[in-house]
Amino acid sequence: MRYITSFLFLCASIAVQAQSISGTITDEQGTTVPYATVYIKELKMGTTSNDYGGYSIQLQAGTYSVIFQSLGYETLEEQLVVSEKSLHHNVTLKAKPYEIAGVRITPGSEDPAYAIMRRAIGMAPFYQNQIASYQAEVYMKGSLKVKKLSWIVRKMSSDQDLPKVGALYLKESLSDVKFTAPNKYDQTVKSIKSNFPNENGGDPMSFVNASFYQPKFGNMILPLAPYAFNHYNFRYEGFNMEGDVVVNKIKVIPKRKSKDLVSGYIYIADNFGTCTP
Repeated sequence: MRYITSFLFLCASIAVQAQSISGTITDEQGTTVPYATVYIKELKMGTTSNDYGGYSIQLQAGTYSVIFQSLGYETLEEQLVVSEKSLHHNVTLKAKPYEIAGVRITPGSEDPAYAIMRRAIGMAPFYQNQIASYQAEVYMKGSLKVKKLSWIVRKMSSDQDLPKVGALYLKESLSDVKFTAPNKYDQTVKSIKSNFPNENGGDPMSFVNASFYQPKFGNMILPLAPYAFNHYNFRYEGFNMEGDVVVNKIKVIPKRKSKDLVSGYIYIADNFGTCTP
């Protein structure tokens, strides 16, 4: 599922180094791949590509196994050598082929996506409560680009408080997080860096304590909500195999224009060995 703002949650250690690996991630047609994951196996840390497919991560000199991956694409692992100079490395991800299962849809029949979604929605409360507790160091990085400022925002803010239209703002934070079921979160913020005007730190926990299995995130209605069929249409677009597990690709289509609804693709793993609903 793709969202306007993307965040990556990783157990990470952050260090400022002189060298870096940077580049652009694209598909085979040359289209940039935003929000792709770049993961360094040896360091157990990583980053994500930005809205334009660009990525950058600081490293000490050495040889690293770097994994590039994004939903809908084949995972790519490469051995990269970082010397005393920074390395510029562009990456091309191959689209993952999705087969269409042998399902015949006749006029008036239901799209196979609905049977898959009913199972997923029915199991959502079960999966949401599988974790009793955990402790993690959480690194988050997000970007924001202002397209337009309404007159009321301009009126309520001084010129110094206003972000610039067209400017790209970045924010990253490092926190220690402890979770105890069902919904207790303890957070210690280690550091926050942001170039947003008059940034007061914000609360990165608003993203950490959200679950895709819950019905809503704020006012946003999620596709696995019990009442999702009232707000979304779903279309089955095929499957691929991840080992012995079938991964179904389903398009999520809002029934109306609303900031409280999302659109994109949801990938649902099916352990039954077949894609036929």
